Amino acid sequence: MEGSRGKFLPGSPEVMGGALQGQDWDGYLRGAVQFADGSIVGFTSDIAINNLRRSDGVPSPTAINNQERSLNVANYFAKTYDHSLLAGTAKRLRPVVAFMTGDMLGIPRDDLAEFCVALELLHTASLIVDDLPAQDNSSKRRGVDALHVAFSEWEAQLTAIAMINNAYKLIVIADRDNGSNYELADYMSTVCGENGLCKGQGEDLRLRNKSPKDIKVDDLDRISYLKTGLAIESAIMGVVIIAGTKCPEEAKQPLLYYAYHLGIAWQVKDDIDDVRAPIKKTGKSENQDAKNKKPNYVTVLGPDEVQKKLDFHLAEAQKYVDKLESLGLNATRYREITEYVSQGSR
Repeated sequence: MEGSRGKFLPGSPEVMGGALQGQDWDGYLRGAVQFADGSIVGFTSDIAINNLRRSDGVPSPTAINNQERSLNVANYFAKTYDHSLLAGTAKRLRPVVAFMTGDMLGIPRDDLAEFCVALELLHTASLIVDDLPAQDNSSKRRGVDALHVAFSEWEAQLTAIAMINNAYKLIVIADRDNGSNYELADYMSTVCGENGLCKGQGEDLRLRNKSPKDIKVDDLDRISYLKTGLAIESAIMGVVIIAGTKCPEEAKQPLLYYAYHLGIAWQVKDDIDDVRAPIKKTGKSENQDAKNKKPNYVTVLGPDEVQKKLDFHLAEAQKYVDKLESLGLNATRYREITEYVSQGSR
């Protein structure tokens, strides 16, 4: 991945032109993804240079006294960061949704950069752990070798831990800079903790070796909400926290329901792609659920009913877009990304 760093930097003309001026969906999406990539490159390059700086940018005494050791450790992690964050075909769905929400509420993208990088760090860390042999045992991710395959299991584990810690560092900075009294950090810890993502992953792993006949759709919905829906919700509601009074109070419930239905639809489409789509499209190992003997929406509902469920949640998501627009908010991009999810994959 040498040469990938520095390609885009937040605020550069290459990024800002596509991100803020693109009118059609493809141009908007491309610009938002480039801005997310630029932010990731910028922040992880800073981590690679010196991961012992204080949040205000002043080198700590530890960093000054142990500069050589600090650089060696940081550069070592830069390799695993590059592979998992910048290699392959990451969709950047969560940062894109966050930027869309910010655009709708009038929050400049530069004000969301730390939070959006944190979203991607947390998501990528969860994928690294998810791919490990003890969990889903997947050898491919984002079109390249999973991190534990490209490096080793212990390197993957430590990289995931480092990413989570750096994510919360950025979240605390976003909290401080936006005066949200650490509400964002509190919310994100709930989303990712034992009653959120971790719980969802645990329940998902417990489905192994169970017959699809023994699984209720409600069980899959609950797991999908915890694993996927909450992550998408956090991309929206995290920006709402940062926005403060710029977000109308009456918009918060429609935003929550929109996130819920978009998250379920995303997971249903992911399950469909696990069965039907080639690795070139998904970037992941094929038929991973079948290999792990784990039921999913396709095996529980069947091919006809699973498509109906996808269509239902996409339609419900669009209803809440209508509600947001009735409140005077420009939610066009929400409508467009819902259509994108119906065609795309993780």
